[in-house]
Amino acid sequence: YTTYFYIFLLLRQCLYLASFRRLKLNFKEITAFLIILISFIFYLPRFLSKFYYVKGGFWLPDPQARSLLVTLENFTLGYSGIAPFYFIVDILIGILLVSFFWNIRRDENRQNAVFCLFFFCMPVICAFLFSKIFFPVYIDRGLIISSPFFYLVLSSGMLSLHKKIKKIILLPFFASLILAACCYFGDWFRPSAGVLPKKPVRPVIEFLAQSINPDDIIAFANLSAFPSYYFYRGDKSPYPYFFFDPRFPDSNWHRPFSEGGYFISVHKVGQLAFRRLWLIVSDWNRSGKLDENSQSVNDELGRRFKLESAHEFDGLWIFEYSKK
Repeated sequence: YTTYFYIFLLLRQCLYLASFRRLKLNFKEITAFLIILISFIFYLPRFLSKFYYVKGGFWLPDPQARSLLVTLENFTLGYSGIAPFYFIVDILIGILLVSFFWNIRRDENRQNAVFCLFFFCMPVICAFLFSKIFFPVYIDRGLIISSPFFYLVLSSGMLSLHKKIKKIILLPFFASLILAACCYFGDWFRPSAGVLPKKPVRPVIEFLAQSINPDDIIAFANLSAFPSYYFYRGDKSPYPYFFFDPRFPDSNWHRPFSEGGYFISVHKVGQLAFRRLWLIVSDWNRSGKLDENSQSVNDELGRRFKLESAHEFDGLWIFEYSKK
């Protein structure tokens, strides 16, 4: 119940029982499925609300055929690495999969092998087809519920190889894993959906903690650093606003921002009571450039208020404004 991708897990369990057990369900199995489904009914209204909200616009791109290969690469090396590592891993995965399929032709544990293969493939395929038919939800970190079965499939393929071939396979495999770990430590990422380089946020928190006064306010114009700021800010720091230009839609949900609470149109900032305003802006990559909303908000504040200072922290800008 903590992830919607469990729906694909439940579906594969039903399909497996229907395909390989010929619908010979016993009372315990039927009871187990009914408990799961009945318990979910209480959450169904909220689920449908979120379902139609995501359907109305979401940031995920439409998956392509290569997305399936990228999923296997990310299951193996994660998001960190460079092209040669993934190329090597693709070859090794291919060899192990061929070994796996060759072995289950005569393996007495064929049913267990088919079970792992089925439970690995079905959620990935279901998520892919759902994204193509309805709206994109295909993302590797959501499919991680399938990764244990993928590792069992690779392990089975490895065990089926000759000892000398195992040694030849294991050496580049472990080397790729170690180098990928080094890339992760060095913050080297390949471009991928929802994956951004790690940038420190504590210097921003420390700077604001030393600079703001009780009658100051803090505002974001890009939400990339907001979760980190909220986590580290402490109880004494003011809760931040989010300023937006109504001309630009929300890049996450592809729809206009909704005003309310701490979400305020930049044209109404003058109605807020403050001595100084600290605006935190960036783009999602924290490249030092500003996204459309951040640039527009900053330009509008620059026309209406006095810019006192500007500070950059690893691609994230903090502008200090005061009323003229």
